[in-house]
Amino acid sequence: MKKIKIAFIKYAGCASGGTEKFLQTIAANLNKEQFDVDYFYCDATPYIGWQFNHPDTQQDRVDYLMKNNVNLIKFNVEAKDVTTPTHEWVNTNFWDVFQESKYDLIQIARAGHKEYPFYHIKNTPIIDSIWIEAGSDNQKNIASVFIPSNNLATKWKRSGGDMNKVIKIAEPMEEKEIQKENLRNELKLEDKFIFGFHQRTQDEIYSKVPLLAYSKIQGDETAFILLGGSKLYYDQAKELNLKNFYQLKFSNSKYVEKFLNTLNVFTHGRKDGETFGVAIVEAMRNSLPIISHRSKMNNGHIETIGSGGRVLRSTFMYSREMRKLQKNYKYYKFRSRRSREIFLSDYEKSRIMSVIENVYKKSIGYFN
Repeated sequence: MKKIKIAFIKYAGCASGGTEKFLQTIAANLNKEQFDVDYFYCDATPYIGWQFNHPDTQQDRVDYLMKNNVNLIKFNVEAKDVTTPTHEWVNTNFWDVFQESKYDLIQIARAGHKEYPFYHIKNTPIIDSIWIEAGSDNQKNIASVFIPSNNLATKWKRSGGDMNKVIKIAEPMEEKEIQKENLRNELKLEDKFIFGFHQRTQDEIYSKVPLLAYSKIQGDETAFILLGGSKLYYDQAKELNLKNFYQLKFSNSKYVEKFLNTLNVFTHGRKDGETFGVAIVEAMRNSLPIISHRSKMNNGHIETIGSGGRVLRSTFMYSREMRKLQKNYKYYKFRSRRSREIFLSDYEKSRIMSVIENVYKKSIGYFN
């Protein structure tokens, strides 16, 4: 049987962000006896018109793809011009290394609107995936659209998206590799009840809620660890005079696993909310109870968490939930168990990959 030739295309596609991990996990876990996978990526570059630093290539993500027989093809981009409606790539050699006619399918990920270079790909079925609602594009050769939550799908529909093509699908997640290693001994927190979360270093997504809530219940027996995150968290912790607060620098995916092994509760916070929440699912993989708050922008994480935790409306309620998880062992074990059960039933890779592979096979005949 002839293999299905598929190209994955993503700006900064070997970073450790949630969207990038979605594509990486699919590319790595496709049945290589049935699929031949090329993965096109570049390093992060400056944005023209926006002071935003996209997460850059991580060597451990490159190694992960190579280990799983994915053919990596790197292209160059000098800058991404977000002053243009289609976010054009400046001085790129993408078209020197990519040839559309070689592929049966193209897998992409984006914010929804018409975007470079995808609008130039017109003769090959595209499997789209939407991770932020920033418009819609019903390009004729888009065969299916993966969307991770009903919350995001509703917004995308309002912007003009074709719901007949939508397939609601979560990010497939692999089991963790590091079982017991943690940071407790290193940080001298062996006997503490530890709250915390990890987040990229971006001021725009900073949320004051987790640390403010923690300040109401902190004590000698508690600690709060943040991996990554905006410098605004450090400033807030100083202002609140937090005890046992640590803000650590992100290094790689394995360090994230050690970090998660250190926590008792994943206390999520993000100003713009989540359309899904990959970091949350990673915590659920670890059986961690989840606490988060609602947002005026995105609330897809309510679906993601389910009964594995709570998404609350106020700092007071957030703080009360922290205390309840710390003090009520029976309640803690219930949330912990449900968190792990939801991960296994909804996010573990095997079932999701089966759905994705079937979508790919059906999309081959999209133009027939």
